[in-house]
Amino acid sequence: MKYFFTDDPFTFKDEWISILVILIILIISYLIGFRQGRKFFSKKTTNSNDFFIISSIQSGSLSLLGILLAFSFSVAATRYEERRTLIDREGTSIGTAYFRVGLLKDSTAKKNLRKLLKKYLATRIQYYNQYKIRTTTERQDEIQTQLINLQVTIWAKSAKIGKFEPNVNTSLIIQSLNSIVDTSESISSALENRAPITIVFILILISIFSFFSTGYYHGYSDSGKLKFAISLAIIISSIMLLIIDLDRPLTGIVNLDVSSLENLQKTLEKYGEMNPTENY
Repeated sequence: MKYFFTDDPFTFKDEWISILVILIILIISYLIGFRQGRKFFSKKTTNSNDFFIISSIQSGSLSLLGILLAFSFSVAATRYEERRTLIDREGTSIGTAYFRVGLLKDSTAKKNLRKLLKKYLATRIQYYNQYKIRTTTERQDEIQTQLINLQVTIWAKSAKIGKFEPNVNTSLIIQSLNSIVDTSESISSALENRAPITIVFILILISIFSFFSTGYYHGYSDSGKLKFAISLAIIISSIMLLIIDLDRPLTGIVNLDVSSLENLQKTLEKYGEMNPTENY
């Protein structure tokens, strides 16, 4: 649970534990509110104006909660879509660089650079998929180090090629390779760009107050509507879980879609070494 009280990303386990705790707290808040409401409405001094005021507070708090949940979900979904778009762009950058390398005159340099690009693509896919299979932090750091080393190696080889073959074709190749590095940095920034944990706390506090006021409002009747409260608590907790999950796509249920990179890998394996026909 230590991640829940810091700015660090949630782990898969932390998400479920946190949401389960929130669910229990919301139900308890409703029960406490109902008990206090029963005490209040049982007094002879209460009147219809008191009921109207409490009803307004209850409906207002639920409305505010609904607006904040909708806003938070919209922001989380937008960020998730932005990350997915960047991954698609990364696949395009790697594919473009791979085929532009074919413009090189040196067949050995061409072969080596394409081999490096294939290895880099495979490592990027492994980097994203490691979170789906819940690998250790040490393994994640190891793959990250491999990616950095590959980027440095690719750039060093492209700089060497640019020195020995200074022409328009080489300039296009270097531009494509530079795009791969830039896109990788953009993805890293997008993955680290998460909503402040304060927003989650605010949602929890408003949810607690909303359930307390709902229970207080239901205290006017003889019996509480516990089934309704449990159902509403499950719905709100599920939305919170989805918001947290979308905002942290490398740790939860909703993982990043890397199908574009996987399709590119299959394409390069099948057609990547094909030479263009001379007669056309």
